[in-house]
Amino acid sequence: MRKSNFTLLYIGMLMLLFMTACHQRTVYDRYLHTSRTGWERNDTLTFRIPPMQEGGEYTEEVGVRISGDYPFLGLTLVVEQTKLNTHERQCDTLECSLIDKNGRPLGNGITHYQYRFHLKTLKLEEHDSLRIAIRHDMKREMLPGITEIGVKLNKTKGMAKSESDYGPHPVVGR
Repeated sequence: MRKSNFTLLYIGMLMLLFMTACHQRTVYDRYLHTSRTGWERNDTLTFRIPPMQEGGEYTEEVGVRISGDYPFLGLTLVVEQTKLNTHERQCDTLECSLIDKNGRPLGNGITHYQYRFHLKTLKLEEHDSLRIAIRHDMKREMLPGITEIGVKLNKTKGMAKSESDYGPHPVVGR
């Protein structure tokens, strides 16, 4: 009896995993390192996303990895995006909560912590490519403890070519 319950649970988890995988597919996921001495405000990290293989709706996330040396509760990022084929530009500000008011990290990890923040949903056509530039917008010029910044793009669903645009701004502001 116990073995059959375990088998049913295992099969259920596999089905859930496959159903989730069918609705979202990672097309880009990359991190860039910051300097060991700290991330300077004028050190812009630039990601070049290659042309999309197919048009559709894509969710965009920004990843942040910090060490225990990071001295603040949050982080403000400026994310500038350019669609390379049309030269459309957008600039967003992303407010990232990293540590709670009691000093506990909100991310995953033990001595280094990882976070992912939803930036926006994009509608891209086949062959669209992006250049994404990220810099911090904190009062302190040099930020210790930020080890890496990343960008992840997931395809969520297809679309007709005529529907392409940058889409809504669900979480961020200017």
